[in-house]
Amino acid sequence: MHGEKNHADTTLPALNTGLKTVTGKNSS
Repeated sequence: MHGEKNHADTTLPALNTGLKTVTGKNSS
């Protein structure tokens, strides 16, 4: 269970960064 939470904590910020990167590309 602890490992799963750690995985989510690592994945969510990565997804947010990916979305920001895609949005920035579209904006550019």
